[in-house]
Amino acid sequence: MNNTVAEFIKQGWDPAQAAILVEAQKGVAVDARQEEKVDAARLPLLRLVEGYEEKWPGIHYAKGGSRARKAMEIVLNGGLYRVIEADRNGNDLWQVGNHRCSKRGGWCDCKDEQAPTIVGYGKLCQHRLAVALKTNWLGDQHPELLAYLQPIIETAPGMFVDLLIERDYDWHGEGNRARVAGYWHHGMSQHVRLTPLEIIPVTLPQFQWVMGQLGWALVDLPMKLSGFTDYYYRIAKGDGLPLDEAVFWHKGRTWQMADRERMRRFQLRDIAIHLDAFVKSPLYVELSSYEAGRVMQLHAQIAVNQDQALEVWEALPNTVKQFILENKGVEYAN
Repeated sequence: MNNTVAEFIKQGWDPAQAAILVEAQKGVAVDARQEEKVDAARLPLLRLVEGYEEKWPGIHYAKGGSRARKAMEIVLNGGLYRVIEADRNGNDLWQVGNHRCSKRGGWCDCKDEQAPTIVGYGKLCQHRLAVALKTNWLGDQHPELLAYLQPIIETAPGMFVDLLIERDYDWHGEGNRARVAGYWHHGMSQHVRLTPLEIIPVTLPQFQWVMGQLGWALVDLPMKLSGFTDYYYRIAKGDGLPLDEAVFWHKGRTWQMADRERMRRFQLRDIAIHLDAFVKSPLYVELSSYEAGRVMQLHAQIAVNQDQALEVWEALPNTVKQFILENKGVEYAN
């Protein structure tokens, strides 16, 4: 139970110190409530990890720890996502750190030769276990944040909304923490900031889930505001940046960096459009693992769009096709 100003004064504090202590108590209470929410969400994930360890003792490392514990770290850090394309057998495909694997296909391209392989399940490396945890855990859901954002994006007059997010780095030695603290959109003179009791703690997996439910995405790197903790996260409907750990916790972005990153995205799309030509070209284009994955995603999406456009074209009456060719140019038919 929190003390009042009068109670602190009785303990020997002067009135000014007593008032400061009362305010400090409020902050401690807010932190405690936020910590309870986080712990409640993580507990089912820990139970899954313990269940995997009991079911498959071989996933323990010889020197201590287990692949399931490593997998839990990956999930909590938001270090995996499902990619658009499938593997060569049509199975699901996941990017987990620098590796790719399939839950249904039972394989992973990592070099963990000591990981057990179970008939009917496949390779039990940390990467496939991370996918199993991600797809069986409900702690990456955040109905409270979803309910908060839905009316905001539905009534926002512009194409995007800037979320005000407070970030703490290495919070109490337990990793980075983020809190949704308000928002801004076109027509507002300044952003809305929630009170300390209204602020919504969020993990990266939860933020990924909410964006997926809304059909919105992060479309620019976080923009640092004045002070120590405040950032704008610009979200908009449709596709955007990959919501991985490097993007979500990006630091110190400037407008010059934003321009370079925007131009790089244009370059990646151009490579995706002319991928065959780039592969055969003698010119060398250096891409990071993320950029290479993004190019393949864009290439697959472009192929789908082209197929859809061809179907629409083929379904048009000949008279309409002739009119388009005569009035708009042959490029519309290609």
